[in-house]
Amino acid sequence: NARAILYSKNKVDPNLDVFNGVRVLSMGWVILGHGFSRIIAGTTGNQTDIIELIHSSVGISIITCATVSVDVFFCLSGFLAVFSFMNELAKPMTPKKKIIRIFQGYLHRYLRLLPVYAVCLLIAINLLPKLYDGALTYKLKDEQVSCSENWWINLLYLNNF
Repeated sequence: NARAILYSKNKVDPNLDVFNGVRVLSMGWVILGHGFSRIIAGTTGNQTDIIELIHSSVGISIITCATVSVDVFFCLSGFLAVFSFMNELAKPMTPKKKIIRIFQGYLHRYLRLLPVYAVCLLIAINLLPKLYDGALTYKLKDEQVSCSENWWINLLYLNNF
């Protein structure tokens, strides 16, 4: 059943399926690593206990090395995006049409990501300040102030951390 549900007729190259599989595993590793790092950074009273735990277990070490998975995820995602875009540009068309397709590709990506990013910014600016309270609130307050002052820079993807 899973094969029938996940089957797609629009396959560019079946040999690229392995890249999608590694990308999914890498994305899961990224999510696991980020979730674990938030637990460590936010709620641990004694950081030395966590450091000892990390060095004592191979499984925990794999989770804390999730920064490598971010690089793998970005590299594979970029490769697959360029691969599909180059396949599109390989089709016969005039040079002017190719330039238009490049700009359309950038515009399509911007418009596809913009609504989700805008909702995340709205949540960070308006909702999160009402939800958090405690000893570590000052860390989140700085991020909230930065988002509320520079929201337009974020929407244009001109922000630099």
